[in-house]
Amino acid sequence: MTNETICPLANSCKYAGQAEHCTDNCSAFITVMDRIEIADIPLEYRDITIENSPAKDDQQEIYKALEAYLRSFEVEGVRVKSVYLFSRSPGTGKTTTACALLNEFIRRRFIYHIKQGERIPPVLGLFLDINAWQTRYNLATMTDDEDEIQTIKNDIIRCSSVPMLVIDDIGIRSATEAFRSYVHAIVNNRLTNHLPTIYTSNLPLSDMETVFDPRLYDRLRDQCMELTFKGGSKRGVRR
Repeated sequence: MTNETICPLANSCKYAGQAEHCTDNCSAFITVMDRIEIADIPLEYRDITIENSPAKDDQQEIYKALEAYLRSFEVEGVRVKSVYLFSRSPGTGKTTTACALLNEFIRRRFIYHIKQGERIPPVLGLFLDINAWQTRYNLATMTDDEDEIQTIKNDIIRCSSVPMLVIDDIGIRSATEAFRSYVHAIVNNRLTNHLPTIYTSNLPLSDMETVFDPRLYDRLRDQCMELTFKGGSKRGVRR
């Protein structure tokens, strides 16, 4: 395997580091990397894990709290909770942490399915950037782009049923009612089907009562762990 390539299975593989086995042609490596690619995780976050996350040192309390949460990804019959990552200030590590959790979920669920002798789902997780998605929606409606509108509707179906979803920047106060209803549908479907979601937001969880409606908010906060990030923006700071 090349030096530039980081295998997400390395910590769990007995062949890790053995040149005759540990190559880019490894079927397990190819399969898990396909699922990370499909997840639409931004390129700069695809190698981020809980261990190497640049947010770990500044948010030690949060990362300590996440240790037990990570174990729930691997235990049969345990309902994985949702997580709400909040800070008023941008750049505190919310998105970095959300992507680290998504990468960990894909890796750990991949290994779980193999150990159980089960078929590995083709999609284990997805990353949904609400701001980028809203921009696509606005452009599609402005230009009457029916193909793009259909793609957005397909996104709703995919995001509603995927085993793990990151919704990045859930605060959507300026959205149209139509777009808000799309996000509402995703959240509602996932809550109904007990599917875990990782949310990031500059708004506290309590504000979701006005972003959505009181009934959905009550369901959202149930089985959802809110973690508050401290400090100011670390963007542009070299480590």
